[in-house]
Amino acid sequence: HHSSLMHLSFKNQNISSLQLSSNPSLKQIQSLDLSDNHISILSASPQHGIIALSALTHLDLSRNHLEELCHEWPSTLQYLDVSFNKLKSLSGLESCGRLDTLIVAHNRISSVKALGGIMAKRLRLLDASHNIISQVDFNPAYVTALQSLNL
Repeated sequence: HHSSLMHLSFKNQNISSLQLSSNPSLKQIQSLDLSDNHISILSASPQHGIIALSALTHLDLSRNHLEELCHEWPSTLQYLDVSFNKLKSLSGLESCGRLDTLIVAHNRISSVKALGGIMAKRLRLLDASHNIISQVDFNPAYVTALQSLNL
């Protein structure tokens, strides 16, 4: 009898890089908390990056040093918190078709135009407060599920 690992927290552990192993039990993780660390880059590797966590629905990367987002995410991702980082754009989230909560507050984002197409279809909550947003350019037809918008 084996137990599955579903929730994993490495909050405030002085982690500066993330290199996932190919351990099969990692594929079961649904929730990963990496907040309050020193992560500045996410691996785009299919074997070692976040995309390797094929069951992941909740990811907390808040309070790190991220300057950009990777372009490959698990298709299962529904909740992403990347607040309190150094992000300048939302580029990279285009593949997040199931995302319903996106928290990007307290970054350096100047535009919300990247919220087009697939990603925004299910988006219910977008918190982009405390950024330097000067341009909000998205088609209302793409954000039909949106219930909470904080700019």
